[in-house]
Amino acid sequence: MKRQLPSLTWIRSFEAAARHLSFTAAGNELGLTQAAVSQHIKALEQTVGRPLFVRLTRSLKLTDAGNAYFSMLQPLLDRIADGTESLFGGVSANRLVIRANAAFSVLWLAPRLTVFLDANPGLDVRIVNPVWPTESINEGADFEIRYGDGDWPGFVAERLTRDTLTPVARPDTGVDDLAACRLIHVLGYRNGWSDWLEAAGVEGVNHRRGLQCDNSMMALEAAADGAGVALARSSLVEGHFKSGRLVAPFETRIEAAEDYYLLGPAGKLGGAAAAFRDWLIEITRT
Repeated sequence: MKRQLPSLTWIRSFEAAARHLSFTAAGNELGLTQAAVSQHIKALEQTVGRPLFVRLTRSLKLTDAGNAYFSMLQPLLDRIADGTESLFGGVSANRLVIRANAAFSVLWLAPRLTVFLDANPGLDVRIVNPVWPTESINEGADFEIRYGDGDWPGFVAERLTRDTLTPVARPDTGVDDLAACRLIHVLGYRNGWSDWLEAAGVEGVNHRRGLQCDNSMMALEAAADGAGVALARSSLVEGHFKSGRLVAPFETRIEAAEDYYLLGPAGKLGGAAAAFRDWLIEITRT
């Protein structure tokens, strides 16, 4: 069904004039002349078939219809503004937008981010968790943190982690016989249980069975709750080890074929982007 909508330009002028009760003040806010705002509102009044303002000598007053219309429009425009900010962020020279998968954001970045924020109090940071990798960093983000082999043509990729993989479980989980344990898998990684079992020389375990998770957060939480034994990346399981919720019952660790990388645009960085890159590289080198 075709929507019968008045011009959004007219609505914007009306909403500003209704807030200020002044065509001049509305024009100043919108970057329009007083005459342009007046013309927009006249056109809107003709469209709705009702006067929206009482035009007094030195002021404006909303009519009953104008007041009702303003009361309805204002929260709708606020929702549009809030939704736009939520999805795309505000425009600011002191804003930094970082894309990173949810597991890395929660388990690795969040515990360290306070140090950076405290050192840069005037900076607004937005962390976005994409479902799929993007083809261009310039699509609304300054950096992307991505796991893989580091080979992404067109990006400057700097390694952040050097992960090893090892089984983890709740401290009271019996792991003497892995064949009797439920294995917890993380989908999407190149390495899996078959690689670790081969390296550890463990036989008789069906590595294809068990609980399949599409992210490390779920896998580690499931293991901590006693659902089974997960194969964990060293960079993501630190917090669970420190809290004592998980332990690594086996000595064998294998090197991961993929690591986390900081991806950025080619060329010299400045301002907030340079500060974040330098901080992140420094803490991963120490």
